[in-house]
Amino acid sequence: ERALLTDRLSTAEAALASGERAAVQKVEAREAEAVASLRRSEQGLEARLASQQARLDSEGSKWSSTAAELTSKLAALQRELESSKRDAAEACRRAEVAELSTKDLTK
Repeated sequence: ERALLTDRLSTAEAALASGERAAVQKVEAREAEAVASLRRSEQGLEARLASQQARLDSEGSKWSSTAAELTSKLAALQRELESSKRDAAEACRRAEVAELSTKDLTK
């Protein structure tokens, strides 16, 4: 009877250990799937980030060249304005000289 009880106890312990192993394996499998899912999500987020960074770099490059182009145009317009001011000042000076000459001649 004692041997039978010992055998039953051994069988019960083995079944319990087997059940625990199966439970642990299920938990480990769920954890492995969760880790794999997180890795896939992380890779997806990294890909989106890289795509957005590339887009931002492209936009930055575009605006940088646009800013350089506008700066160049502004400088050209400023040179043209200064030239026009000089021409206008010269024309005014000539007109004043002509007016003074005409007044001197009429005196």
